[in-house]
Amino acid sequence: MVLRTAHKGANAGKRFWGCSAYPTCHSMLPYADPGTGSLTTITEGRH
Repeated sequence: MVLRTAHKGANAGKRFWGCSAYPTCHSMLPYADPGTGSLTTITEGRH
């Protein structure tokens, strides 16, 4: 998993953990901001 930032759509600017084998793998996990401890959740996009 690698830390990525969404560049388009409703999630633009939000960070998330994405599969390093993209586009073969579409797994995503929410990113927990170490400064605030809050989770950033992203909505499913088109596949």
